[in-house]
Amino acid sequence: MANTSTAFQIDEDVHLTSCEIRAVLTDKLDEIVDEGALLRKVWEPLLDSFAVVSTLLAIEPIVGFRLPPDKTIRKGGYQSVDEAIDDMMLRIDKLCQEEEKRKGSK
Repeated sequence: MANTSTAFQIDEDVHLTSCEIRAVLTDKLDEIVDEGALLRKVWEPLLDSFAVVSTLLAIEPIVGFRLPPDKTIRKGGYQSVDEAIDDMMLRIDKLCQEEEKRKGSK
């Protein structure tokens, strides 16, 4: 897992680090893995994209805006927590940059 410490800046007063978001994602994704371990079929992804949507509810208060599932989570899910975190962090970073530009244009 890549350990980046990029700072997400939503506005002048709020600076969020990727470490904070990464920590929340890790906790929530680990919970999903633990809850689904007995029910998951061998051919299914470890983290189903539908189950991963619930992690957005924990991240949205941190970033301060709604994270669209279709732009935050890869369709089909993920084979590991690290894979999910790396992919979602890139997507969240992009969405934060877009939100910052959107707020700046108002």
